Amino acid sequence: MLPYNIQKGDTIAILAPAKKIEAEFIDFAVKTIEKQGFKAVVSDHCLGDNNYFSGTIEERKMDFQRALDNPNIHAILCARGGYGCVQILEELNWKSFSKHPKWIIGFSDVTVFHLKIAQLGSASIHGTMPLNFKKNTKEALSSLFKAIQGENLNYTWKSTIENVEG
Repeated sequence: MLPYNIQKGDTIAILAPAKKIEAEFIDFAVKTIEKQGFKAVVSDHCLGDNNYFSGTIEERKMDFQRALDNPNIHAILCARGGYGCVQILEELNWKSFSKHPKWIIGFSDVTVFHLKIAQLGSASIHGTMPLNFKKNTKEALSSLFKAIQGENLNYTWKSTIENVEG
């Protein structure tokens, strides 16, 4: 089952399920999301600081669970990766997500969530995160917002002599 394709005005939650992140990256992401016509909310512990992490295991789990369970949140954008993702994966209750899947976006260690979501029979987006928004091209950010809205994405490229089948 595919998550709901979000519409302009829908809410995207930004949370940090693992490593801490600086406010400048989150502020830029919020502005980028709002410029695209969506609402952005930042989780309680997104900008937290617990050594390497954005919060304790319990705080990070609570942020993620609230976003999973909140029907007014239409997509979850992970601020960045980090091995803390695996600390909360099995602690989360995926029941509400299974009934009402929403886009979960990120890469790197966020991949553990993608694998769990695939096991649940849904889809997610292995895509850019706020940590990288400033460095991303306009096309990269545009493709992310097109994907969560359900637009078809097509890519073309020229083959080179280094391309071989198999």
